[in-house]
Amino acid sequence: MIIKATFKMGKNTYQVETEEQDVKEAMYEAITISSPPDACDNCQNMEGLYFTANKDKDGNIYINVKCPKCQARSGLGTLKAGGHFWKRFEVYVPKVEQSP
Repeated sequence: MIIKATFKMGKNTYQVETEEQDVKEAMYEAITISSPPDACDNCQNMEGLYFTANKDKDGNIYINVKCPKCQARSGLGTLKAGGHFWKRFEVYVPKVEQSP
């Protein structure tokens, strides 16, 4: 079954299409991906949230919703059993290398 979902994030409108054999799986993917967080868990801001995306050197892709107020981000996680979920917002703190 193919399911299409349209949603808005900030000034942009996105359209998601998912195809799964099982109707519930198709609905699950469409609903999860098209329902990103609408408020920051860190600072409760609801204004100006936006998507960011990057790919690391190993080819892993990261999709995040970012808060412009506190710079926290909510990542789109992948379940081991298949499917996706939105993680709670967290502020990225880079690791500091310590000299010997």
